[in-house]
Amino acid sequence: MNDGLIRVAVACPPIKLGCASDNAARLADAAGDAAALGVQVLVFPELCLVGYTAGDLLFSDRLLAAAEEALAAYIRATASLDLISFVGLPVAHRGRLYDCAAAVSGGQLLGLVPKTQLRTAGDAGERRFFTKAPDTNLSLHFAGQDTLLGTKCLFSCREMPLLRICAELGADLDAAVPPSCAHTAAGATLIACPCAMSETVGRAARTQQYAEVQSARTHAAYLYANAGEGESGTDAVFAGGGAILLCGKTLASLPAFADSCLCYAELDLARAENERRRSGLDAEDGEDYAICEFSLSVTHTALSVPPSRTPFVPTDKEELARRCESILSV
Repeated sequence: MNDGLIRVAVACPPIKLGCASDNAARLADAAGDAAALGVQVLVFPELCLVGYTAGDLLFSDRLLAAAEEALAAYIRATASLDLISFVGLPVAHRGRLYDCAAAVSGGQLLGLVPKTQLRTAGDAGERRFFTKAPDTNLSLHFAGQDTLLGTKCLFSCREMPLLRICAELGADLDAAVPPSCAHTAAGATLIACPCAMSETVGRAARTQQYAEVQSARTHAAYLYANAGEGESGTDAVFAGGGAILLCGKTLASLPAFADSCLCYAELDLARAENERRRSGLDAEDGEDYAICEFSLSVTHTALSVPPSRTPFVPTDKEELARRCESILSV
């Protein structure tokens, strides 16, 4: 991680529905594999510690306690890894249940970011189980640590000021104004999105388009990981998949039903910062945001894909023809 470059990844390992301890071990193994590849930011799917399709089990105090214990076990297992990861799980607090992404790094639970947009259409019944994110950050003791629960958290790397991460979950991306719009205006340069979208015709392509648009208009990196193997315990099918995007361009993607459960790419965050300066993107002071700091080692980031020698010339012949026609028309 230097010169604004950092290697990031999305992972969709198979899970066992309702088996939080087993899932924590699988996630820790996947995190270890990612760290061995030099990955320093890792995003897992929504509710991956217990399963998005756990249904009425989400009302079970036993399952919720198991999820908290599993997160603590995952934090201990990954404490020595040089990365920050985002893990999906349910969190009970003050009589309410939240669908959260836990930010974990260096043995610390940096924060719990709850979902804002709860789906009710189709196969989803999220409002039956969950409460939407509170308006302000809340303090709580969870998984053996004091932490924050709320959407207004920016996870900032001490060694690399350009790396400022926010999180949103699943259907937050589908909102008319996704929460990440405010987060990036407050300074976030990378958006982590654990999600769980069942497989229907056209949904994966639509999610990809939404992520491209959000990444482009916020001049930020966008990482989303979708729930996959082990989730299809009901009449809905979950096929995994995910993508890594920067300023509207897809750098790497994990296709649905892929044999591999991880994909990675290198982000040029200095480019994203420069795009913001050039565009004059409106910025907010972010005074109501909590800055949660973490540390990563500064190492040389080798490029897994060599940069193009002709970055402004499309490789597809049909796209090249359209580009030339557009130039001549202008």
